[in-house]
Order: sequence, then C-alpha cells, then structure tokens
Amino acid sequence: MPKIDHEPAGPAAWLRDHPSVFDTGHDETLLFAETGRGVTRCGTADDFRQDVLFENVPMGYTSLTLLEKRAVVMGGRVARLWPGERRTQGYVAGTVDAAGRPLGAGHDSILWHSIHRALRWSAIVPDRPFTVGAVRSSQAWH
Repeated sequence: MPKIDHEPAGPAAWLRDHPSVFDTGHDETLLFAETGRGVTRCGTADDFRQDVLFENVPMGYTSLTLLEKRAVVMGGRVARLWPGERRTQGYVAGTVDAAGRPLGAGHDSILWHSIHRALRWSAIVPDRPFTVGAVRSSQAWH
C-alpha cells in the first residue's frame, strides 16, 4: 500500500502524530471527522469531544460528520478492515482530492455495500485510496 497523505482539516498541530485516514498500520478502530473543507487524521473518541472540535475545526457554511474508520480500499482491493459498532447512521465511502477536500463515493445502509462501492471506484481510480466510515454523528457546523 503506497503511503498517501493529505493536508488534514483543522490547526496543523491537532492530531499531527495520529494516523491518516488512509493509514493501515494501526490495529485499533479509530474515528475521523469530515467537513466540506477537509478530513482530519484519525483519533480516539476523546480526540473528537465536542469541546475539542469547537477548538480545532473551523466553522463555516458546512456540516461536520464524525466517522468510525472501518476499511481502506485501494486499487480494487481491500487493504484493511476494522471491527466497529453495530449501531450506525449508515456507511460512507470516500476519498480526498489533491487539495485534501473530501470526495464522496456514496452512502449506504449496509457496510458490505459501501465496501463494494469503494472497490468499484478504486478500480476506476487506482491511484487514489478510499476509506469506508461508519457515520457516528452529523451536525451543522456554522
């Protein structure tokens, strides 16, 4: 798996030493946040408490979605899967553009459908990794 990174959302120091959303080298199931402007690095629930988000994620005309990282897909194959909670608001497959802005590949109610969607897209765009995240919460971020 090539090492592909992006410029994360929020202040440069926040989550700096944490794994990228495309990193497959960690064993624990981690969270990440996404806004219209970017995707954060991964962290634990404490890293994404509401007060931490207010301090580190710029507000604006966007929404903030907190996701549980469940899979990384690249080149038409699953690079890594992580276990997760069963209660979720759905699953999102996506990647980021060259500027680090999120590019959604679709939303599904079943994990395997979202993984299949990421597999199809990653076969079309083989140089771009995709994540599959379980939606934990979504809120207006104004």
